[in-house]
Amino acid sequence: MAQTFESWWSSLGPITKFTLVICMALGAAASFELVDFTHFFFVFPLLLTEPWRLVTSAFFLGPFSMSFMFNLVFFVIYQKRLEEEDYPLGFMGRTADHVWMMLAIVLVLVPLAVFFSLKVLSLSFIMGIVWVWCKRHEQQELVFYGFAFKAGYFPWILTLIHVLMGSSPFGDICGIVAGHFYVCTKDVFPNTHNISIMNTPQFMYNIFPPQKVAVTSVAGAQTFMPDNRGQQVPGAQAPHRWGTGRRLGD
Repeated sequence: MAQTFESWWSSLGPITKFTLVICMALGAAASFELVDFTHFFFVFPLLLTEPWRLVTSAFFLGPFSMSFMFNLVFFVIYQKRLEEEDYPLGFMGRTADHVWMMLAIVLVLVPLAVFFSLKVLSLSFIMGIVWVWCKRHEQQELVFYGFAFKAGYFPWILTLIHVLMGSSPFGDICGIVAGHFYVCTKDVFPNTHNISIMNTPQFMYNIFPPQKVAVTSVAGAQTFMPDNRGQQVPGAQAPHRWGTGRRLGD
């Protein structure tokens, strides 16, 4: 049965919906010249007086174009995958942890953007999110344009593709560095060095309380809804569950 827009929209979590809406809104504002889109750019000296630039530069994909659609698809796919997978691979029912991950990646990108004179952080931000998902699924097989490879190699393959298309690799590398910083401080150091510096602060849980998530089926699509009958999402360590092969975009 063909999936309706309503059922598809219902299948998205709050972070994925926010990502889609803000990227589309900023793209529309630039495409229809509603505002001067240079106000969306990252300009470090202006952050104190125009703090919105930190957010807009992380979600601004440019005016509507094929490049915009390509980047938006990647953005939504990997936000959705992280939001739909349970601990420790993803953030199902843990919006506060998901937001904290995004904030951590953006904050690491700030000094890198200053050093490399980046005006838009969105492509680096996407690469950081892709890196987190790929590092948590290193052995999972992906298929991209008919070529199969392990997920751990995908960020580097994507960077190579961007270089062959004439783009600078520095934005992608900045995203990889930011994503790797999060993975190391959140997933690696607590197990190898008993050091935890990336724990989500309590005020984030006050804003986004953890929720048990019930998975139902609406018109053939999965719909993720809060289930207040269950307990909060546990924080206990769980073993990795390496997935089976998956085509990009599924």
